[in-house]
Amino acid sequence: MPTKIDWTDESINPVIGCTKITAGCANCYAEKMAKRLAAMGIPRYQGVTTGLGWTGEVRYYPQALKALDKLKPGTRVFVGSMADIFHPQLHESNRTDLLERLACYPHLTLQFLTKRPDVMAETMAALFARKRRNIPANWWLGASISTAADAEEMLGWLMTCRTARVLFASYEPALEVIDWERWLTKATRWNIRSLDWVICGAETGPGKRPMPEDAAGLAAFRCKVHGVPFFFKKDSDGATTLNGITYHEFPSA
Repeated sequence: MPTKIDWTDESINPVIGCTKITAGCANCYAEKMAKRLAAMGIPRYQGVTTGLGWTGEVRYYPQALKALDKLKPGTRVFVGSMADIFHPQLHESNRTDLLERLACYPHLTLQFLTKRPDVMAETMAALFARKRRNIPANWWLGASISTAADAEEMLGWLMTCRTARVLFASYEPALEVIDWERWLTKATRWNIRSLDWVICGAETGPGKRPMPEDAAGLAAFRCKVHGVPFFFKKDSDGATTLNGITYHEFPSA
């Protein structure tokens, strides 16, 4: 379905439900939207939230994949904007079934974003690395981070998905300044891979927390030095440019 997320073209939600795991989750937009959809009486969202937030129930909804059949080749699709498909509460057999079905769409660019890259790495290893197969070239794998601690914990796991065509970080909401040098430098003792794309943006909506002044600027500078595409969404004041420059860069297809 069409989406307002500006680094993708479409989003689908074959998994519904989540739980909060990092500081970046505090004002989760998906949780708020799930509450709204449940209040509208949409059956698949019943029970995944209460007035207090996520219940912890995570559901597989494969019917959502039907939308992929209508898309043109090259369309970028965010898989799971309302959930984390690598949530441990999703049964492994359901996740395997989902990924096997998604492998039938090599003409689309499928973007996966998780706060649980350890589960993603293990899943990719089981499906591909241990069978000596590469991750499909049209699958872009990303980790959602907000703080330096997130980067330290998550990006190492992401890098183990070494055969992915694109590895990326969604630095949103950006809550702390992160020095990206380590994660953009290729072939060091720290990395077996490096990031291929960085998305950056401030938190929006009620109760939004400000993005540190230097957060986006440092990320953009490090990406430029290393030739890594950088996508800037907006700052805490709503500006979509950074020092007067629009950054809407993507990895090459």
